[in-house]
Amino acid sequence: MPVTFTRLLSLGACLLAFAMPVCAATFNVTDYGAVGDDSTDNTAALTILRNVLVTGYDTGILVREHTDADNIVVASNIHGIKFTTANHASRFGRIGTYRNTHHVTVAGRHGFLIKQMNTEQLGGGQTNAQNDWQTLVSDVNDPNNLGTGDINYWVVIGGVGAVDTFTKNGGTGIHARQIVSAP
Repeated sequence: MPVTFTRLLSLGACLLAFAMPVCAATFNVTDYGAVGDDSTDNTAALTILRNVLVTGYDTGILVREHTDADNIVVASNIHGIKFTTANHASRFGRIGTYRNTHHVTVAGRHGFLIKQMNTEQLGGGQTNAQNDWQTLVSDVNDPNNLGTGDINYWVVIGGVGAVDTFTKNGGTGIHARQIVSAP
């Protein structure tokens, strides 16, 4: 019997029908000693984020230790990405930060790398009374200088184009450089 596209398609459908979930169990980490009080840092977790879009929250992504992320977009949040206290560093590949009040906020001692932070600031005529809160206050908000990190950025102003404008509130331990700048 010759192999046809229809037979291959039928075979593929049969195989998918018998596919099993990758993880069939659920675990409660508090059963193993973790404390879920949002201030104790004892979970030693690994978080991997890929191709994530978060819009419209107080905090788009809350980052604990061991976070590895790439192709992330945070938009229209008060804090796009918020780093909390962590014993281990976090790494971000490419992130897009748009219309957040603070694109990156550091709320606890945390080491991190952002390889490419692509951001757009609001240009003239792009705000009104309903969305004025989306006006950028800071690209990095680290008033207590708790962050240790490197950020490579590219900033665009809507309707204008690329600019070398990057605003830090504190962040003395965070080295930020425009992508075209020498290290």
